[in-house]
Amino acid sequence: MRNIAKKLQIRFSDAKFAETKILNRMKSALIFALLFLCGCLTFPATLYADNAPSTQPIKMEKRDKLSNSRPTDAIEELTCEFSGGRLYFEFQNCAESCNVDVTRLDTNEKISLTGNSGSTFTITMGNEPGFYEVTVNTQSGDTYIGYFSLD
Repeated sequence: MRNIAKKLQIRFSDAKFAETKILNRMKSALIFALLFLCGCLTFPATLYADNAPSTQPIKMEKRDKLSNSRPTDAIEELTCEFSGGRLYFEFQNCAESCNVDVTRLDTNEKISLTGNSGSTFTITMGNEPGFYEVTVNTQSGDTYIGYFSLD
């Protein structure tokens, strides 16, 4: 009887050892799968970050108040740049409100915003390819126009 009990105990011990071994392998496989998945999800984001568009400055030309047809060589009072689907505007030494229109010239879609030109302000417009016109009209009557394209 003791002999049978010892055999059963050995078999039970072997089964428990085999179960532990299987569980350890399953844990290892699960950890590997999770790390692989994290790597797959992170790698494309890293590629996109490396190929992310850099800041694109936009030359804003001031239009003369009397003849609205030709730009003037004025001191750069307004800076504008496009980065990551957004336009960033900043006025130098000016604290009045302004209206900004961004028009996609091939489809005539327009985004408008009224902002305070005393500080930096932003327009979110996305990365849709096309040719764009940016028009800024200040409260004092100054008009700035710039053009840029997205590929």
